Amino acid sequence: MTWTLGRLYELGVAREVHPKLATGAKTVALVQKLDSLVTELGIEGEMISWRLRLASVTRNMTHEELYLWLDKLKIKHSDSAVVRAAVVMGPLLASRLAEPHMTDWEVYRTLRSAPLEALVFALAGMGPGPAPTRMRRYLGEIRHRTLTIGGDDLLGMGMSKGPAVGRVLERLKELRVEGVVQGRESELQAARRLVEKSR
Repeated sequence: MTWTLGRLYELGVAREVHPKLATGAKTVALVQKLDSLVTELGIEGEMISWRLRLASVTRNMTHEELYLWLDKLKIKHSDSAVVRAAVVMGPLLASRLAEPHMTDWEVYRTLRSAPLEALVFALAGMGPGPAPTRMRRYLGEIRHRTLTIGGDDLLGMGMSKGPAVGRVLERLKELRVEGVVQGRESELQAARRLVEKSR
């Protein structure tokens, strides 16, 4: 990968493909940093590495330029969406995570919808401060705080199908992320209280 990027840059091929394609030394260093982060975080099995590499070389493009260029490459829409998310969302996520005070739930809500590649790409570009610490905690810990119960359990407690089920599950998820409930029995007890309040 290092040789490929370097040779593309030296030969000027990258600029012929797209004038904003980044294949110089900074990109080589960025790719190496991304690889190190993926290994350090132990998420190799969850990543599609070429998406990170493509985000690295296209990071100087505007969102519109990136969309059009990726469309010309004829890659899958799902892959294109992840690459675009990495390039566009990175700076935004860094800004949002830099707030003076954030609960684990606020961190979770900020990051839960972003593709994993976009989170790693954002982390690679972060400077010192609370943002990278929060991102690392999310990737290594917070995102794994999942519920063991679901909508069927709530329906079994007498809830009717509808938006209220989603609202109770969201509240339960918040309690789980914040560490208030842990384990199925604890979740069921909290769910019973919330279901009773919703009636």
